Amino acid sequence: MRPPLFRDHPLPVQLALGVALPVAFGLLTGYLLGVGEGWWIIANVIGIGGGLGAGFDHVGAAEGAKRGLVGGVLFGVGVVLGDALWVDAREATVVEPFGLFPLITATISSGLGALGGAMRARVEAADAAQA
Repeated sequence: MRPPLFRDHPLPVQLALGVALPVAFGLLTGYLLGVGEGWWIIANVIGIGGGLGAGFDHVGAAEGAKRGLVGGVLFGVGVVLGDALWVDAREATVVEPFGLFPLITATISSGLGALGGAMRARVEAADAAQA
């Protein structure tokens, strides 16, 4: 069963998925910078899956890319804040200046969202062709 489109969710669910989740996961990922490089890598791999999944909530690459852009900025800001709040010594290597990290996550997430949206468009088209 395919997940519903983002636009079909009620507003509170949209806010939870589109705002709270990327910020919260970013905070956790930022915290993990001080725990260990392995945890940092695992969190980022999970984040990649989240970016694809968020894009799949939309039909088409353009819509998925918009969601990825917003989610990527929010995630990146969360990571920087988590690092600033809880990390005394980083256990993983990160880009410097680290404050620019949200620009990197926005760019990557936009691409992941576009890919997810394109995948959803293909699934929707295949379903329509079978109907």
